[in-house]
Amino acid sequence: MAKRRRTNFPIRTAKPQPPPREPIIDRLANWLGRWPRLLRMLLNLIIAAGLTGVIGLGVFSLLYRLPPDRLPLNTTSLVLLALSVVGIVLYWVGWRVLIGFNWEATPHQPGRAALLWVLFALLVFIATAALAIASAIDASKET
Repeated sequence: MAKRRRTNFPIRTAKPQPPPREPIIDRLANWLGRWPRLLRMLLNLIIAAGLTGVIGLGVFSLLYRLPPDRLPLNTTSLVLLALSVVGIVLYWVGWRVLIGFNWEATPHQPGRAALLWVLFALLVFIATAALAIASAIDASKET
């Protein structure tokens, strides 16, 4: 029988590696998921109303540049009706990603889609504020 050869080299064991960190988008999505349901509903309401308002500002700014004789009388009513539908659709999309349609025992946990929805709304609001400030500065230079 062959003898095992002994070595003087120390046996190196691998150090336990810390678990890999989640990507920041997942950590932020989990943070958003820990918010109470009522707070997420209010956030959804603010986002849907704000996005609808931004769309309304854009549409009405385009309409007011047209000469009055080119528009039919009910244009404003039709635009407001369309904005109402857009607002309901935006609220439904936000409800779907932030709260979810879940009738199971465990509540829906918002994920990346909810975070992307909130970040998209934040980006739109920042861009709208920047455009409003730029147009106010431009209007003040004309006077």
